[in-house]
Amino acid sequence: MFFDDLKLTVSAAAVPEPATYVAIFGGLALTGVLVIRRRRMAAG
Repeated sequence: MFFDDLKLTVSAAAVPEPATYVAIFGGLALTGVLVIRRRRMAAG
């Protein structure tokens, strides 16, 4: 098997904007709050 024209392209990932970090952190915080509330409701 022969490759006549083989190209390898490598691209670096773009750095996310600060709003992306805020959205990710907010989603994780909300998930954590919901988990804690469910555990407290189930225990009490």
